[in-house]
Amino acid sequence: MSTRCQVKVTQEGLGDWKDEITLYHHCDGYPTNMIPLFKEAWDIATKQNQRWSKDATGPGWEAGRAGKVASFLCAADPGQFEPEAGHALHGDIEWYYILSAVNENSGSVSENPVWKINVYIPGRSFWDNSVENNMVLIAEGKLSEILKRAEEIEETPSDDQKMARFNINLNIAILSRVSLLEAKVEEPFKKGRRVIVFDENEDKNKKTS
Repeated sequence: MSTRCQVKVTQEGLGDWKDEITLYHHCDGYPTNMIPLFKEAWDIATKQNQRWSKDATGPGWEAGRAGKVASFLCAADPGQFEPEAGHALHGDIEWYYILSAVNENSGSVSENPVWKINVYIPGRSFWDNSVENNMVLIAEGKLSEILKRAEEIEETPSDDQKMARFNINLNIAILSRVSLLEAKVEEPFKKGRRVIVFDENEDKNKKTS
């Protein structure tokens, strides 16, 4: 199925060193295909780390660098992923992902990075102006949590008309193992969207504003 998507890989926690790489994926860009691919890339990074540390249970510092993360993604699906020269969004994509490689120890050799995923779909204005600000955030969380809910994310309506089924006066989120709660939606997505937020450490009884 030609469901095109793009993935922007970013890195955090490395001081002033900022790096971003955008990959294009020509088909099967829906969450139930892409999110498992992210996990496969994570596993590839883990296997590489185990070459140096046999007891490693996750990737090493390499998984905190945007360029290397992009290479792990390409290794997971070499026939479909392709690096792009810039970050311009294609006007025909149906899904957009931002994979943030988060370094919590400044990227030291003992770093155990965390991958966080944001999932977007085109908003009403995207087809006229294909920029990131016209995408709608529908899910965010650590890879481990997002992976569990790929089907649920994929069922999220793909256009404003379908979204009207939900009460657009509420910003609601589905937290991991938690029913619908109020949630904060960051700009520019504060216009009553349904956002699935996965936070394994969130208190199930807590409401955010």
